[in-house]
Amino acid sequence: MPMPAIFIDVARREVSAIQLPGEPGVDDAADQVEMIQSLIGGYVDLVERFPNGDVLLVNESRFLARPAAAFFRLRHASRPYNGNAVIIGEDDGGGIQPPRASVAEVDAAIYWPIVDANGGEGK
Repeated sequence: MPMPAIFIDVARREVSAIQLPGEPGVDDAADQVEMIQSLIGGYVDLVERFPNGDVLLVNESRFLARPAAAFFRLRHASRPYNGNAVIIGEDDGGGIQPPRASVAEVDAAIYWPIVDANGGEGK
């Protein structure tokens, strides 16, 4: 049985449910990390821990990515994230679990900024 996760696709400006290989609580970390890396386009960097135990994973080289317009901001965060992202849950031991947030909750928390011609955030 695959394990649920949430995918943030910046090119399409969409949030969707995805399935990672393996089962919750079973050590399939290598396969899960490989799939997450393919979705985000590089090595995984955990950049945000949410109060509910979910975590936001992005490409560690996200600041080098282009175009600059391919980013999103979470409404409660002070900074944008460039590139695709994956949200998973984490258990007390740091193991991967299904996210506690729903796709609808994540979608409602995302702000897709308008970028002006100079690469700055528009209003």
